[in-house]
Formats: sequence, C-alpha cells, structure tokens
Amino acid sequence: MENLMKEFVEEAGKIMTPDNIRVEESIKKMRKKVRDYVKTSGLKSLEIGISGGLDSAVVAAICQEKYTGVPLIGISIPLSSSNEHKEMAEWVGKKYCNAFREINSWEEDFFGSTPHESVNFAVNEVDIVAEQAGFDPKTFDYHVTQGNIKARLRMITLYDLARKTNGCVLSTDNYSELWTGFFTLHGDHNDLGVIQYIEKYWEERPIAKALGIREDIINQAPSDGLGVTEDNTDEAQLGISYKELGPVIFGYEKRLPDFLIEKYEKIKDIERVKNVIKRHENALFKINWPHFISREDIGFPDTYRDS
Repeated sequence: MENLMKEFVEEAGKIMTPDNIRVEESIKKMRKKVRDYVKTSGLKSLEIGISGGLDSAVVAAICQEKYTGVPLIGISIPLSSSNEHKEMAEWVGKKYCNAFREINSWEEDFFGSTPHESVNFAVNEVDIVAEQAGFDPKTFDYHVTQGNIKARLRMITLYDLARKTNGCVLSTDNYSELWTGFFTLHGDHNDLGVIQYIEKYWEERPIAKALGIREDIINQAPSDGLGVTEDNTDEAQLGISYKELGPVIFGYEKRLPDFLIEKYEKIKDIERVKNVIKRHENALFKINWPHFISREDIGFPDTYRDS
C-alpha cells in the first residue's frame, strides 16, 4: 500500500507542478488582482506578518509596492519563532517591504509580567464559564490554545497597523492549510488571500523559485512558529507531509485524471490519509466561514420596491 501511495503522489505531483510559462503568468495575474483590489478599495498600504516561512515570503514578493502601487509594510512578531526563522523573516522584510520591524513587545517584562502572560491570565477566566456550561476546557490541547492566542496577538498588532495606515492585512494561508482548516480564525486568515487557492508543495514552491526566494526558505521544514509541537513543524500537527497532502486533496476533490482517481480510491484508507480527510470534513464550518443567515432564510423580502 505504501508503494502505491508513493507512486500516486509522484505521478500526481508531476501533473500538478506548473511549468515555467504557467508560473510566470500566474505571478502576473496575482499581482494584477492585488493591484485592482487596492485600487477599487481605496487602500493606501498593505500589511503582512512575516514569519520566516515560505508562505509569507511568497506573498511579500508578489505584493511589493512596484506591483501594487501602495507600500508593503511588514512586521515580524516572533513569540515562539527560532533564531533561524527570525533571520529569514528579516531577509524577507528588508528585501520586499517598504518598512519592516521585528516586534517583541508581547514578551517584554513589565513589572514581573509580559503582556502575553497577562492575556493568558485573562483568557483563562473563560474556563470557569465553559465549566458552568457543562464543558471541560482541559480536554482542549493546551499547546493549541497557546498557538491560537499567539496567532491572534500577532493579528491585534497587524490590524492596528493597518488601521493607522489605511491598509488591509494580507492572508498568508495556502490551499493546503485552507483545506485542512490549519489556520486560526482571526489569527492568520485575513483580508486578502493571495495564495489561498495554491497548493503548498507542488504548486507554491515553483512560484517561490521564480520569485527568487532563498532556497533555504523554500526547502525548510514548514512551521507556523507557534510552538504547538515539540519540533515546531506543520507536518507534525497535520500528521501527513505537504508532499503527500496536495495529491490527496486533489484526489479527494476529483481534480486529477481518472487513472489517478482510481489510485486515490485505493490509498484513501491509509491511516494518515483517512485522518487528514476527517480533519477536512470536521473543519468545514471553519473553511466556509463566515456563514450568514440570508434574508430569504428568515422570510424577509429581497426588495421593498414592489411594496
């Protein structure tokens, strides 16, 4: 079964990998879409959180001022990031952004406590309310809770910057993350998704190479830098490699040729494949967020013109 999985992944990967012409065209189209959005929205800037990872590097390279018409402002908020990621973030920020700064204020000690610790203390108060409602908050993974808090602290900072510069916050999620629900609502799922429908391993990496992003940034083990797992990698949290995940997604969605769909049907019962499909299905409420109840649903007329 593992041999069939390897065969399926490699064959699907070859089909999914864009050639140089498609890559160059996609980059031009993304830049045009961003520029059009900036113009129609009346924005004066774009904001990006730079982690040192591949996704934020790709989005920053695409959204430089010379292509969008407005300044790109980057900030890095390390929290649990490694020194290596900090250096990568600085490289990206200085190369692509009009202004860049690493902000560590959430972890600075003020009178024996950091702002991050104060937020944790305040948030922990909700445990009491959850228990009153009949839930056990301790069943939710502590490290995931911390990861969510850190992601939202980053967004508090970015949205404050966007408000002060009449801008919007760029989302750095890719399709592999979107499909698995591997993002934090109000954390890294933001105003304008540039690569939201680009698969992480087979599609995004060729784009990154064409953009001139450093090889070590492209080839590093992907990480959200939030310290959720011991090795601080995305794949440890997902339980499957991005290399395998992309073909699984496209197989599940029937976006591959028939002969590969047949192979997908044979490998979909492998434990890690079943788990990631279950993760996707359990995260649909999040993937399709926000959900609005329509006027039709509540019996209100669409128009009063004919009244």
